[in-house]
Amino acid sequence: MSLTDVNEIVADSSSTPEEISKQIKEEQAKELSYIVEAGSAADLRIKYLAKKNEYKIALDDGSKRTVRRQPLSARKNKEIEDFRTGFTNNRNVSEQNPIKIGDKEFTNRSDILFEAYVKTAEYCLGLSKNDYDSAIWEDDDILVQEDIWGIRSIVEACLLRAVHGQAHFHNPSKTS
Repeated sequence: MSLTDVNEIVADSSSTPEEISKQIKEEQAKELSYIVEAGSAADLRIKYLAKKNEYKIALDDGSKRTVRRQPLSARKNKEIEDFRTGFTNNRNVSEQNPIKIGDKEFTNRSDILFEAYVKTAEYCLGLSKNDYDSAIWEDDDILVQEDIWGIRSIVEACLLRAVHGQAHFHNPSKTS
């Protein structure tokens, strides 16, 4: 709920303080419901995508491209994990309290997360930084019908798979 929404509710001079409080709580409950629903949908989407080896992405120039998931080396996985851990464990990153990860220094958390996503796209999907920057970020209903997903969902699926491995295992055929 934005400050504008609250101001509009309060501006209604016919409402009592109790009614205003009730309206604000109802609006907050709607937002929370949306966040929970969106989180559940994201979980399902990411689990679905983590099982795949090929992904179709759309770029902001209108082109579409297929990328194949590449296995991570231990070194590359650790590099990505360092960024993820840096993001998770350092809530007070600032100009006055920077954090160094690898050879880079960060003064805000969003840059750490961005770097984790860029490295995941590079190492897991073979995308250059320019390709990553031009990839469509969010899932679009029309593109999803063509099995084309936003880069955010694909990168999160790669991260999930890097942490947990594949959800299925194919026994290699035995040769005699």
